[in-house]
This record gives sequence, C-alpha cells and structure tokens, in this order.
Amino acid sequence: MSESSDTPKRAGATVLCVDDDRTILLLLSRQLAPEGYQLLTASSAADGLKLLEQQAVALVVSDLRMPEMDGIEFLSQVRSRWPATARILLTGQGDIDDTIAAINEGGIYRYISKPFTRNDLLLSVRDALTYQTLMSERNQLALLTQEQNRQLLAINAELEERVEARTAELKKEHNRVLVANEKLKAGFAVSVKVFAQLIDFGEERYTGHSRRVAQVARRIAIKMGLDRSQSQDIFISALLHDIGQLGVSPAIRSKAANELTPPEMEQYRKHPARGAMVLMAVPELRAAGRLVRAHHERFDGLGYPDGLSGQDIPLGARILAVANDYDELQTGAMGPEYFEKDQARDFIQQWSGRRYDPLVVEAFSALSSSAELHLAGTDHLTIRELALQPEQIEAGMVLSRDLVSRDGLLLLAEEYMLDDEWIGMIQEFARSQDASLVIHVDADRTINSPHFPASKHPSV
Repeated sequence: MSESSDTPKRAGATVLCVDDDRTILLLLSRQLAPEGYQLLTASSAADGLKLLEQQAVALVVSDLRMPEMDGIEFLSQVRSRWPATARILLTGQGDIDDTIAAINEGGIYRYISKPFTRNDLLLSVRDALTYQTLMSERNQLALLTQEQNRQLLAINAELEERVEARTAELKKEHNRVLVANEKLKAGFAVSVKVFAQLIDFGEERYTGHSRRVAQVARRIAIKMGLDRSQSQDIFISALLHDIGQLGVSPAIRSKAANELTPPEMEQYRKHPARGAMVLMAVPELRAAGRLVRAHHERFDGLGYPDGLSGQDIPLGARILAVANDYDELQTGAMGPEYFEKDQARDFIQQWSGRRYDPLVVEAFSALSSSAELHLAGTDHLTIRELALQPEQIEAGMVLSRDLVSRDGLLLLAEEYMLDDEWIGMIQEFARSQDASLVIHVDADRTINSPHFPASKHPSV
C-alpha cells in the first residue's frame, strides 16, 4: 500500500488542474483520480476560469509558466473571485522570484517544484484541502458567532428596554405609594390636630392650647438633640395630652388648678391616666399614651398619677410638663394670675430641679431667650419656605406650617400636600372671611414638584 493510501483526504473533492503541457495534466490525473478526487483539467488559464464559473472547485493546481496568462495572474484572479478555493502552484527550480510573487499575489497555500513525486503531490493536495476545510469552518463559525452576537445584542437591547419599562412602572408605582403614604401621614396628622382642637374647644383660654404646647415641646426636644421620630412622638402626645379632660366636667375645667376643691382635684387628677388608656388602644398612639400618662409627674416625685421622680419619668413627659405649664401660666389655667412670657419663663427656671428636669429647663431657657420658641410651625427653621397668598398656591405643594385662621382654628396641618379641592376651599374661605391668609409651603419639596416650575417661584 502506498504512503498516500493511508493519508486522510476529502473524499469526492473537486480538483482543477491547469497546465499547457498535456503530459503534466495526464500525470496529475493518473495520480489524483485513484484517490477519489473529482478531476477537472484545463490547458490554459482562460479555460480554467470558465470551468470555475461553471461549478464549484475545492482546489486549483496550476502551472506557473503558461502562455497568454501565467499562473501568477490566474491564481490572483482565483483568489479574488473564489477566495474559498485552495490554491497550489507548480513551478520549476529556477522560478523562485516568480514563486514568491505567486505567494504574495495569488495567495497560494503551497508550491510544488517540478519534477515532483506522487507522494509530494498527494500530501500537498491533502494538506491544502484540509486547510481549505478548516478555513471554511472557521469562516462559518465566525459568521455564526457574529449572528449569535447580533442576536444577543438584540436580546440584550430588548431586555434593557423591558427593564427600563419595568423600572419606569415601578418608579411610577413607588411615587404613587409615596404620595399615598404622604397623604395618609398628612391625614393622620390632620386628624390628630383636629381632635386636639376639639379637646380645647369650649373654654376660650384653652383655644389653641394643645397646638401651642406641641410646638414648644417639639422645639425643646429638637434642642435636646432628640431624633425626628422621638420629637414626633412628643409632638403627638402634646397635641393629645388633655384628651382625658373630655371626661372632666366643664365646671371643673373652667377653674384654675389652685381653685379646685379636694373632690374636684381628685376628679381632675384622673385625666392623665384616662387619656393614656384611650390612646393605648391605638397602636400608632401607644408611645404618645405613655407620655400623656406621665406629663403631670414632678421631678421631685410629688406629681401624679404614679408619683414618679427624676429619670423614672419618661423624657418626653418631662419635656411636656415644661411646655404645658409654660402655656398654662400665660392662660391662667394654673392660677388666677395671667403671666407674661418672661414671667412664665422665670417661673419654670425657679422650679428647676423640683417640678422640672434641670436639663429640660436648660434647653427651654436657651429657646425662650430667642425667637425660636414663639414661632409657629415646627421644622421651618431648618427648611426653605415660600410664603404665598391663596391665589398663588398650586396642587403638589406641601405645607411647612399649620394653616390657622385668625381666630385660632386649624384649617390644615403642616406636611399636608395640597390638591385642587383643598386649594378651592382655601381660596373660598379667604374670600368669605375677607381675611389676609398666608400659606407657608416647603420650597424644596415644591421645587421638585412638576406642578410648580422653578421659574414661577416667589422669593423665599
């Protein structure tokens, strides 16, 4: 068995042999045909090109020296027009320069020097066809990879679009939940403040009492470094601190504390515990309920209802005691005398360490010596506000202060997000009362609202 018979080859591959010497063509045919190749022969480059135009050819074996068109030009055209076809050059021993040109221009895979052996020819053909197959498979794989990459890019683009769309939906839903949550919190705050207003209703000296106590208490809490959650609990408890007095007779409520008879005092002293019991039934108000129960305790232990002293009294209740007495001293609720602000402050300071926690009194004194204590609202000292007339307000604005009528009635609580319905009601109220009504809104939260472009902002 010849060496070539064990050599792998592409069965049935079409090989075109081109040479002007018929003897060489016959030799090539005799050596390649037995190996299973489909043989085509041409005696000129022109005839070879015609055959290539008529059918697919896997390999071209061409002589270098041919009349009219030599092997260099012929293989160069094959390379240009049928780049997937492998190319072998037959050349003489003295044709080294032309062989190099054929390699460069014709892109030949291999050249075979004449005279050649059968084994050299078969090995060269086999290797050329193998190379051509590998190159074809590589090109197909490259095309497949490109197509898969294109498909992946398309899938990624589609996924990105879907993610962006879903993100936009989630963001819209998140914003909707935030707005709903803001309205829920605002509604809760309004409900608490309206209820506090009902608690104060009846006696003129109580009008606005709970709201004023709440404002002072929260300012003290902030001054003492308490966080927003703790300050809010104190604020809520201050608004509702007298809820237990709804069970006290109007005759008792109309009297100052030092005018009550022993039985009346006994009845009056039940209101902190009664108020706490009412609030403890509402999970969101339990923290406030604990402070309401203890807001009449004294630092020296002589308060009620539990006789707590010092640090055993919740800090919020110690703050509430100062804020409550500061207002009651000015309204005559603690005695027949009506104190001025400075007198009420001096009273609080004189009872530091007995009725009141010295640390709370210190924070209170720092506030009462400035304008902070007497400003309405809560957080507007640390935010930028817009002071607007009723006709300037728009939907989406957030109140930074309670909206209160000139006779002390709460119309809307701070943190409330205005909508078209409330805007109409506010404007109608201002017209009907012929009153100058100023609405304070949070400038930063308003700026972020699409309802109020920056170009329309009044001066802060």
